[in-house]
Amino acid sequence: MAWRLVCLLVVVLLAGQAFADLKPLELFSEGAEGSINGAHFRQIGPKGMGTGVLDPFVRLDNASQPIVGGYNTDGRLLGGGTRAPFDAKSDAQYTRALLAADVGTVDMGGTTYWEFLLDINQQGGPSTRYLTLNELQIYRGNGLQNVVTEALLGDGLLVDLQSSLVWDLDAGTLGDNQINLDAKIGAPGQGKADMAAYIPVAGTGDYLLLYSQFGNGFATNYTNNDGYEEWGVREGGDPVAPAPAAVVLGMLGISVAGWRLRRFA
Repeated sequence: MAWRLVCLLVVVLLAGQAFADLKPLELFSEGAEGSINGAHFRQIGPKGMGTGVLDPFVRLDNASQPIVGGYNTDGRLLGGGTRAPFDAKSDAQYTRALLAADVGTVDMGGTTYWEFLLDINQQGGPSTRYLTLNELQIYRGNGLQNVVTEALLGDGLLVDLQSSLVWDLDAGTLGDNQINLDAKIGAPGQGKADMAAYIPVAGTGDYLLLYSQFGNGFATNYTNNDGYEEWGVREGGDPVAPAPAAVVLGMLGISVAGWRLRRFA
């Protein structure tokens, strides 16, 4: 009888963990933060983390579509091309190749992280202010500056780039992690960051390619509805690391096998 109770307890715990893993990380308050797959994410309030002004390297600009995605590249500029892949804005000022050396880094607990900044834009109403980040992938290698593809595999990875993948939001057994964002509490105005993403430095090669997709999440109303979504690096000043206590909690969540921290402030 005792072993049956133990087995039942294990099943309950595993089911509870599966439910927790399926729950998106929600950054719905100023300074809210959490860790997924060894990366750390933090909401940036209007007064937080310096100016928060970013230098963009990819802008997704298709307000008429509920789901938008794309990545940074110079590929369209070769041979007289004019259109950037997916929903990325074609203007070279906003969508361009990115050198790994141009991305600021921070050290947290002996691990070095790239800092990427995200600016989102939503309508701002009670039911239209939220947006889901449901895909985020970082590729690294030589030659990535001129990639042009609009094909995704069944797992959401870019075709022919799997060998260059160094970090994936959906890595892991469940493979469907999401981050929910609130555009109303972020930094006011366009061109200022609403979220900082700290991704562990990995791989080799001169260039980084960041692919992201928004609006295809568990919450059907957290879709793209206004303006653009834009990734960049910090403009002026050094990257700012999250609070030490938050980093410690994040690392503890990563170190326990099978457990991933979903939300803490």
